[in-house]
Amino acid sequence: MKAKRLLVLLTTFSLLFGASVYAESQWGDYEGFSRVKMRLDGTDVKVAENEAPAILLKERTMVPLRYVAESLHTLVKWDSTTKTVDMNRPDVHMVFAQDVAEDLTTIRKPFSRVAQGRSGDFFVFVDAAGIQLPVEKFKITVYTPNGDVVATSPEEVPPKSDNGSFWYLWKVNVNFAQKGDYVVKVSFLYKGEYTVVSEKTITSG
Repeated sequence: MKAKRLLVLLTTFSLLFGASVYAESQWGDYEGFSRVKMRLDGTDVKVAENEAPAILLKERTMVPLRYVAESLHTLVKWDSTTKTVDMNRPDVHMVFAQDVAEDLTTIRKPFSRVAQGRSGDFFVFVDAAGIQLPVEKFKITVYTPNGDVVATSPEEVPPKSDNGSFWYLWKVNVNFAQKGDYVVKVSFLYKGEYTVVSEKTITSG
């Protein structure tokens, strides 16, 4: 993402995605500014060495736009000529089902919980709308409660649409061997990087 160094006020977004910030000098400095430690839902946010961290600027806490956008499942376009940021949060929904009708549009036996140890095929139905930026590809990824990838869909090119919408059906086989939440994420490829635009869990137990 080309706007990695662009900063925004944390106070504008903190209530939206539940981040907490600790402005302590022990986190060091960045180009003359005090670094700030970021946490999202209780987990430390790690910043790559080549990226701008959260800092204090004129008694205000500033965080990189990238982390705000990713937390809000938002695509970001940076125009270096006009110094303008365009943000687009697509409306992407998922439904999990044990079966679908022959026309592939009618969901049968939707679910959100499975018995631990269950193994077999199921369907992921994705309904996407409100896409305003030219998405190159998309994919679906399933993660175990430990964070390991257990399944990934093929990379698909979104069909052309006048209103920025499409739907997609993916048949996948997963062994729910672990107890806990399996996270399913939909990611859009834009400007050479994937951004998660929707996520939903399947609880195993």
